[in-house]
Amino acid sequence: ECISNQHPVKMLGEWLNEREHPRDNSDGIIMLKMVTKHPALRVSADGKLMSDESRATLELLPLRCFFDQSAVRYIQRFFSANTNGSDAEENDGDELDDELINVFFQTFKVFPCKLKVDYMPEKMDVDAFRDGNYVEILNLCPLEEMVLTLQEVENNDLSGWGSVFRELAGKWIEDICATQAHKFFTKAAPIQVFSGLGEGMADLVII
Repeated sequence: ECISNQHPVKMLGEWLNEREHPRDNSDGIIMLKMVTKHPALRVSADGKLMSDESRATLELLPLRCFFDQSAVRYIQRFFSANTNGSDAEENDGDELDDELINVFFQTFKVFPCKLKVDYMPEKMDVDAFRDGNYVEILNLCPLEEMVLTLQEVENNDLSGWGSVFRELAGKWIEDICATQAHKFFTKAAPIQVFSGLGEGMADLVII
């Protein structure tokens, strides 16, 4: 992305570390296996088009992430605008029903994955924080080399890629908040020096 800086910044890539997590040279960063079954009848008895049924597994290599608040907000606005535009188009007529048939996922399984994240905030939205958007607390100070583990997730009976990734993101965020929230404090730049003295000292500083 070139939003946060004049020079291109690679937001997402492979986290190379042969000592911590050696890899097979034949592995890709994203490995998706998907088995799809076509319905015997494309049109149901009530005249509706039937979607394909799929089973999928997704495996990710350890990822290295460099995020900037301005770039993240731009991406959020971009996809939000596309979603609103799609909703408006769906109201124009029934012709789109023949074109936009979401795949039905019987199962969608994602294996565990590790991330190392650097995050550079610009400004905390105090009003949003007061309204209950506690994610804004991440914009208080930069995060450096924070390691997160994304747990294994299996979703069932979902229609469309959007539903799959929304459920996936929701479960990952819920797990991170429940089990790894302390890392957002120990890897914050102002107190990272103290966290290097040991977990006990870091806990004392936070308290």
